[in-house]
Amino acid sequence: MSIRSEVGDSSIWISVDETTDANGRYIANMVIGKLESEKPTRPFLIASKPLEKTNGDTVAYFVNTSLKILYPSGADDEKVLLLYTDAAAYMHRAATLLKVFFPRMTHVTCLAHALHRVAEEVRTNFTEVNQLVSSVKKVFLKAPARVQAFKDKLPDVPLPPEPILTRWGTWLNAVDYFHSHFEGLRSVILELSRDEAESVRRAQDIFELTKLPGELAYISANYVFIADSIRQLETSGQALCDAVATIAAVRENIEKVPKGPVADKVAKKLKYVLEKNPGFKILESVAGVLAGTELITPEEIRPSDIPKFKFAPVTSVDVERSFSAYKLVLSDRRRSFTSTNLEMVLVSYCYHNLT
Repeated sequence: MSIRSEVGDSSIWISVDETTDANGRYIANMVIGKLESEKPTRPFLIASKPLEKTNGDTVAYFVNTSLKILYPSGADDEKVLLLYTDAAAYMHRAATLLKVFFPRMTHVTCLAHALHRVAEEVRTNFTEVNQLVSSVKKVFLKAPARVQAFKDKLPDVPLPPEPILTRWGTWLNAVDYFHSHFEGLRSVILELSRDEAESVRRAQDIFELTKLPGELAYISANYVFIADSIRQLETSGQALCDAVATIAAVRENIEKVPKGPVADKVAKKLKYVLEKNPGFKILESVAGVLAGTELITPEEIRPSDIPKFKFAPVTSVDVERSFSAYKLVLSDRRRSFTSTNLEMVLVSYCYHNLT
C-alpha cells in the first residue's frame, strides 16, 4: 500500500524542519499525517530535499512542491489543516506564505521545543551547576580506570549521564541525578588525583563550592518536572486534550515556584514562548470543545473539522525523528548517494520504521 492510498482524501497535518547533514548541505524534511477522530494515525515522511539556502521562501516552496507528490492532481488547498515547525523566524515567514495557498491551515510551533527553551532559561541561570554537569561528564569519558573507581565505590549507582543540549530535557535529568547522588559522587571525584586531567581538577573545584548542593536542590525541587512534561508531549498517538492538559500543568507548576529572580525569569520565558505561538491558543480552544469545557468554537476552525483534531499532535518530533533516520542512512559508507536516491531510500526506510 502506498502513502497516497493510505492518506486518501483525509484532512492532514504537515511538519517541516531543516538540518545540516554530514556533507554540509541544508536538508529539509517534511512529514505528514492524517487527522482522524476515531484513532491516532501514523506519520509519513514524504520528502527530503537539499535547499540552496534556508529562509521562508525556500521552505514554503519546498512544502508546496512536496505536497504535489501526495496530490499530483492538485485540489489539496483545503486538506491541510495544521502546520508544525520550530519557532525560527523564517518558519513563521514560511507559514505566512503558505497560508495564502492553504487558507484553512493553522500554524503551530513545537510545544516540546518551547518547554526546552524554558529549561534552557533554567540552565543559563546556574553557571556552576552547568559547569559541574559538563566537567563530570568529561571525567569519566574514555577513562576506564576512573569508571572502575566509580563502580567500586558506588556499585548500585549508574554512571553520570551525558546530557546533550539539543536533546530536550536531558540537562534537567542530569541535574536530578547529581542532586540524588551528590555525596557519593563528590567522594569519588575528590579521591581522584588532581594530576590526572584538567577535567578532574575542574570537577573537584566545583564540588568544593558551598552553594552547589542548594542550587541542585532548588532545580530538582522546582524544575525537573519540565523534562517529564517534554517526554509526555513527545509520546506518539497522544490525544490533544491530554497534551493541552500537560501544558496547563506546566503553567500551574511554574506559578507555584516561590518568587525570586530565577523564578521570575523562568515564568516570563514560559509566558513568552506560549504567547508567540498563537496556533497553540487555537488548539487549546479546540481541546476545550472536545472536552466539553468550552462550547464556543474558534473562528479559525470549521465546526465540522473539530472532531478531526482529537489526536492532533502538538510537537514536531516526528520530523526530528526523520532526521535521526537520515543520519543513519547517510553513513560514512554511503556519502556517494545522489539526493534523489537518498530521498527514495529514506522515505522507504521511514515508511517501515517511523511509527
